[in-house]
Amino acid sequence: LPFLLRVGRTPDWGWSLTPVVEGRVEAPTRNGFGHIGRALHFTSRQLSPLEHHCASQTPSATFTLYLKAGHHCNAQGLQGSWECFDGFQGTMRAPTWVGSCITFEFLEETDPDGQERTTLSGSCRMSFAEGTGQAMSLTFRAEPEASQSKEGHMELFVGSLGQGQPCFWQRGHAEHPATPNLPAQLPPLVLVLTMGMFFGSGPTASPTAIPLGLPSLEEASRNVLQNDASFS
Repeated sequence: LPFLLRVGRTPDWGWSLTPVVEGRVEAPTRNGFGHIGRALHFTSRQLSPLEHHCASQTPSATFTLYLKAGHHCNAQGLQGSWECFDGFQGTMRAPTWVGSCITFEFLEETDPDGQERTTLSGSCRMSFAEGTGQAMSLTFRAEPEASQSKEGHMELFVGSLGQGQPCFWQRGHAEHPATPNLPAQLPPLVLVLTMGMFFGSGPTASPTAIPLGLPSLEEASRNVLQNDASFS
């Protein structure tokens, strides 16, 4: 590395590595970036026996992203632009996802010869936060009910990779009504993404729910609404 990393301890007796620039420690923002743009801030934490068990059940190539509705979203389905308000890699928090935007657009397709459609395809764009200018364009295939249902499965495809990455998605059960401090909110969305092909671990079994030990969608949404209300 072209700069030093300072070793420290965290309040829960874990470890931290923080960039040192010109004799001073670079303080990360809430998304893990220093003001010079170095996205390096490593921390570890001690786990309880239950947390160890949960971590052993979730591969590190699994990402769980909690998102709130942005533009062109509906009360059901995937379509629209979504902002990530919390994220995990395995069972460890992944704060660099916070603030990123994920947009799903369905392709207009006609059923050949009047046959029932078995899949629904579209595009997925992931734009990362903090003005990095980094974005990833993907395509996806999902069940034909993906635009009208509350949960389901899909496969994400990147570039020329012939094998899709299985993913699980789920919408919240209810909208959050308007309050004096906040406008009404559509039900949130959670994505459980498996990225084993990118990490060299090969194909991964399709997830069927939020990983064990992580917040429920309602719990995560309630926490972010409370935080938004406290800052408004």
